Amino acid sequence: MLDFGLAKTPAESALTEADAVMGTPAYMAPGQKEGGEADTRADIYALGLVLFEIASGRRYLPDEPVSAGEPPNPRFVHVVERCLATDPDARWQAASDVRQELQWAMQWASQWAPPAPASGLSSRRLRLLASSAAVILAIAALLAWFYLPSKPPAQVVRSTLALPANSNLHSFALSPDGRYLAISAQVNGKRQLWLRALNASDLQPMPSTDEAIYPFWSPDSLFIGFFADGKLKKIAVAGGPAQSLCDVPYGRGGTWNRDGVIVFSPDGAYNHMLQRVPDTGGVPTDITKIEGGYKHPVFLADGRRFLYMFAVQSRERTGIYLGSLDGKENRRILPDQSGPAFASGFAFFVRDNTLVAQAIDGSSGQPKGGAISLAAGVSKTQNIDYAPVTVSETGLLLYQTGGELAGSQLAWVDRSGKVLGNVGAPGRVTNPALSPNEKSLTYTRPTALSVDTWLRDLARGSE
Repeated sequence: MLDFGLAKTPAESALTEADAVMGTPAYMAPGQKEGGEADTRADIYALGLVLFEIASGRRYLPDEPVSAGEPPNPRFVHVVERCLATDPDARWQAASDVRQELQWAMQWASQWAPPAPASGLSSRRLRLLASSAAVILAIAALLAWFYLPSKPPAQVVRSTLALPANSNLHSFALSPDGRYLAISAQVNGKRQLWLRALNASDLQPMPSTDEAIYPFWSPDSLFIGFFADGKLKKIAVAGGPAQSLCDVPYGRGGTWNRDGVIVFSPDGAYNHMLQRVPDTGGVPTDITKIEGGYKHPVFLADGRRFLYMFAVQSRERTGIYLGSLDGKENRRILPDQSGPAFASGFAFFVRDNTLVAQAIDGSSGQPKGGAISLAAGVSKTQNIDYAPVTVSETGLLLYQTGGELAGSQLAWVDRSGKVLGNVGAPGRVTNPALSPNEKSLTYTRPTALSVDTWLRDLARGSE
């Protein structure tokens, strides 16, 4: 039923020629019927027709609602709707996308039992749909393989984003659709979220996000989650006030799946668990059982498992872990002490001041192959284990160079900002606090497995 441009044996010459329109009319994309160029997206359209016919028992009529005659699985309907978009740019752009979305729809269907159909679809048709799912996934995989050799090399475009003047970057995140960048930054002494549409040149401040840190996105790219004022909050990209979801002592990263579940780290200290909460708000619940330093969780493609960084007073147990919402999976898969990002089957993190990508097997959750070095001079920042990298589902990668604290220098300055003198030697020093009598100074120094607090006698110069 799918043409692939019409089949031929290896001994035959090509069946098509320039300016010829060939194919099975009932399964041709709109532009293809008019003689337009047929590419992967034309076969995506044909695949959507097959999916509709399997589900409904009849052929699709142009401009007909896809939900007509469908079993009540809105996720399956969403997959087919995008396959059948008239504009090729609005369809799924690769068969691998369809396969992933079908797996998502099948997972939802396996957890939800539809009522017996009163009319339209028979139980036999529903069984046929279920039994055909594996065949459809195989077709999607074949499409992905078929077009792989003919795809042109991906064009790499590199650019630099400038921050506002007098700013101090804390953390940032790209939206899944690759259209927006959310930044937590302190500008002129005030920290809040800033939003930039990537087709625009300016960052825009987001009201009601004062002191926001560690932004993360809803899977539909419509909301941003963040931590501020001892709360986990969310705010719509379109505007409006932020909504508090639950209490959080000092959030260290969150992640959001398609089922409306947010997994987050309430605190980076060693006596906390990872927690989950509905994206509508509520009382959070623990999803891990061992106390430790949990940081920067990120969901895998299935929306059930996630990666996170875990730290305890043991190098053998510290690293990047794989966890699951049911709590059955919690195991170290990489020894690196770095918060991860994840997209397109790869984990991204910092190793030895280098940004690397590591392929993750979708079935086992284990690393496969070696790590790939992407950029040198990328270090964890003053947020200790935060890796300054974010990636969208569209393949856009953004990272911050520098970030290492080895050159931090405490200094006395006057009201105009003029440096009056240094305090101690340069080093990995953060969070200074001066005593009221101005005789002592406290600050922190991160180590490999912890953060130590130091006291300095300013008169003697000892610490």
